[in-house]
Amino acid sequence: MKSLVQIMTILITLTLFLSPADYATGQPSEKTGAVLAFDDFDGKLELNWDIVNPNSSNYSLTKKPGTLTITTKKGHFSKLNKNYENVFLIEAPAAVGEDYQITTCISSFKPQALWNQAGIICWDDEDNYVKLVYEWANRPVFTSGHEAAGSDRYTYQEAPEGIEKIWLRITKLGSFYRCSTSTDGQSFVLQSIVTWKKDMPKQVGLFANNG
Repeated sequence: MKSLVQIMTILITLTLFLSPADYATGQPSEKTGAVLAFDDFDGKLELNWDIVNPNSSNYSLTKKPGTLTITTKKGHFSKLNKNYENVFLIEAPAAVGEDYQITTCISSFKPQALWNQAGIICWDDEDNYVKLVYEWANRPVFTSGHEAAGSDRYTYQEAPEGIEKIWLRITKLGSFYRCSTSTDGQSFVLQSIVTWKKDMPKQVGLFANNG
């Protein structure tokens, strides 16, 4: 089953955390610093996107002006599966150092088929990444987790039905990746904390597929 995913913005910011001891278990006090990368998909791609396995017939900047619309197709990059397309990535901004925050806003996405998903990703390659997605797993869920050397682990949290617009956020703090969601872009709910590499991932970005 095909679905349309309308991605309104993607924002990467330098985020300063004031309580390093609370990275894993607490809610560290934070303040957002400089914007390192931003794309509002207003008629063109503003960032230097590396589109992995591109298929231009399944994404559009004109189908709904002001969004990147991705038509999902069967395929994904989990474990041995490599039949995916249209993963939009940029190089992790060098100025960010080790810690940063990536946020995107997705609208009009109604997942109905198993593993139909859309979200954001911190990416080394198709076998090494952290992702946060809104997807269908016999019910709507927020799924966060990672794959390392072909072995994956995920956490599923219930998501509300009938979401019209959702913000997804991954905040990297050393080797902790805090995965959060919001329905208004202001108040974020922590869904899980993923432990992965402390070094900077090679790229960050977004994707949508049918699993």
